[in-house]
Amino acid sequence: MESHRLIAGFLALKLGLVDVIDGITPPDSRLLEQSNCLVLNKPGLDLNYLGFFTEKAPLDNPAIRKAIAMSIDREQIVTGLLGGTTLEANGPLPPGVQGYDPAIRPLPYDPAGARELLSHSGYPEGFEITIVTYKLTRPYNPAGGEKLAAALQLDLARAGVKANIKAYPWNQYKEALLNKEGNAFLYGWISDNCDPDNFLYTL
Repeated sequence: MESHRLIAGFLALKLGLVDVIDGITPPDSRLLEQSNCLVLNKPGLDLNYLGFFTEKAPLDNPAIRKAIAMSIDREQIVTGLLGGTTLEANGPLPPGVQGYDPAIRPLPYDPAGARELLSHSGYPEGFEITIVTYKLTRPYNPAGGEKLAAALQLDLARAGVKANIKAYPWNQYKEALLNKEGNAFLYGWISDNCDPDNFLYTL
């Protein structure tokens, strides 16, 4: 479906029917550049994140959530999985939104420290969770939900957390979220109006 959209947009550009197309993926961008199309890149006003159902044990414990954050190699996800086309998030607001602070530093990648924190929190042997995700890609996740979940699964395993993955088509995925299925979920957000309230209140 997405490839058909790119082909239609590309043909419309070449025939002079349109001057601009948007919403292209990083691979599409490279194809267009190879065809001598001018491609303008700018950070999007969007977020891609791992969310938790914090009322469910063991994710009701902030120390456990901290351990999970420490076990995720965000740099490798950005450069490897996402091809270096995204920025590593440092909080709930993306660059370009009022209130974004570039000085904030996320927790460092530290799987050994994550294991130690899990052990101190009563889980020396780790534990098991289910991550619910969507199939295919999203504008804030060009790799797709299943690939991103698989990357997180590998990272979490190094810290002693076994993550099972349940992936659904988009509409079924939203139903699973409403039903609070699993322990954690992949989601994202694209700004409607560039106001920080649109991230902080909505999410």
